[in-house]
Amino acid sequence: MTPTSLRRFVVAVSAAGLAIIAAFAVADGAEVVEQADGLVVLLAVAILVAELFPVEIPDGDGEVSFSTTFAFALLLTDGVAAVVLAHALALAIADLVRRRPLERLVFNVAQYAICWAVAGGLLVALTGDLPDENGLQYIELRYVPALVATAAVFLAINTVMATTPPALQRGTSPLRTVRSDLLLNAWWTVVLVALVPGILVASDYSLWLLPLIGIPLVAIQLGSRQAVINEHEARHDRVTGLSNREDVARVLEHALHRAGRQDAQVGVLMVGLARFKEINETLGHRRGDLVLIEVARRLAGIARPSDVAARLGGDEFAVILTPVDGVAGCVAAGEQALDALRAPVIIRGVALDLEAHAGIACSPEHGDTYDALLRHADVALE
Repeated sequence: MTPTSLRRFVVAVSAAGLAIIAAFAVADGAEVVEQADGLVVLLAVAILVAELFPVEIPDGDGEVSFSTTFAFALLLTDGVAAVVLAHALALAIADLVRRRPLERLVFNVAQYAICWAVAGGLLVALTGDLPDENGLQYIELRYVPALVATAAVFLAINTVMATTPPALQRGTSPLRTVRSDLLLNAWWTVVLVALVPGILVASDYSLWLLPLIGIPLVAIQLGSRQAVINEHEARHDRVTGLSNREDVARVLEHALHRAGRQDAQVGVLMVGLARFKEINETLGHRRGDLVLIEVARRLAGIARPSDVAARLGGDEFAVILTPVDGVAGCVAAGEQALDALRAPVIIRGVALDLEAHAGIACSPEHGDTYDALLRHADVALE
């Protein structure tokens, strides 16, 4: 895919979403504001707080937040217009606070406007004009299929729009990305929507109980964040922040699996530093770490969005090339890496010349398993 495809997709989604928000604001905005009660305000505030503190998806391209729980509750209590406008406003404020680029802010707001407009429209079409009982009318067993269908449509549209831009940017198939992310997103959606009945029952009994719902959500949020941190630390090098050897094995296995389905090739570029031991012994480990950090920065700089740069240990680095244009592509990547490392590294005023060398391996010429490719690249490095 080309950058033009990505641009067209972003513009199309942004334009459609903003048009939906404008339509609801003109047709129902005044009524939504006029009929807003304490429950609407609390749910809107909860959406904003949840958007300010999302949970990153491990090994993914996005994030999830408990805003979906409160937004779904708002859909059931006050209708489509309320959730579209409230979520759009909360998301815009959150992205401004987090200093997101304007283009991404607009896309995010538009994305959720489309999701809630379509999912909410389906809910209205399936259930009709139900009496207003603060959302409790939807808890009846006969409306469960409609709620499941609404959640499924929201999940499908949200997954497509959230995963397509990263896929287009990497030059991979959006359809394959959606398939791989759909299961994880489905699990999160089930968890988030399952909390909605508790919010409806608690708020109907007393609005003061609604903030108490936030206590277990905060606990889940903190636990999820810690799990993400632990997952990252387990798969990344402590000094450079690059992927470690364990993560390289995982990345290579997945890349080779995809390459087998797509008739593509995967390359391994291994880079070693000839004089790093002398630098460590002469200048000390702290300055040695600074050298490693600079090398990591340069290698990450030459890696494409679809590649993965890693530190395998000591003075050995690697770049997983996915996809690659055969051995010639690996050689070109190796020359680019060596060029990037030729310039002296300035460490606290001292210019250090690095002597780097590289080894390459390419599937299937040099193996079709991750350990065979790493072994071949390591032998070529020597």
